[in-house]
Amino acid sequence: SEDDFQFLFPGMDEREACEQIYLENGTEMIVITRSDRGCYAYVNQDSYLSSAYDVDVVDTTGSGDAFLAGIIFNIMKLNKNVHDLSSVEITVMLDFANAVGSLVCTRPGAIAAFPTPQEIVHCMAKIPKRVPVTNKVDWEV
Repeated sequence: SEDDFQFLFPGMDEREACEQIYLENGTEMIVITRSDRGCYAYVNQDSYLSSAYDVDVVDTTGSGDAFLAGIIFNIMKLNKNVHDLSSVEITVMLDFANAVGSLVCTRPGAIAAFPTPQEIVHCMAKIPKRVPVTNKVDWEV
């Protein structure tokens, strides 16, 4: 989460910290959740932003776990190593995870609030994002 990131890397921006982690450990995917602003991801030395969906929040319990479940589900479904994922697959994975995390916030509880596959697809197709962002961050401008 963003709070954890700021605790672990005080004074560093996301890209700088992720590059450091990559260089020191070779970590291919780092995702930082940003609450109602979605997430930042550093995957295969590229940066991505994905905005949260614009839902009415009832309870945030379990939303981070649900988000991570969305990431894991996509990696398993694609049956690929992270370094083999295309930027389109990464973007869809992040949007899917944000949909799962956002939908969990619309109901009280955690497990009971987990959305169905149909609800996730509906969210991605019909519910607008809170803040539209470009899918890939171009840091070389």
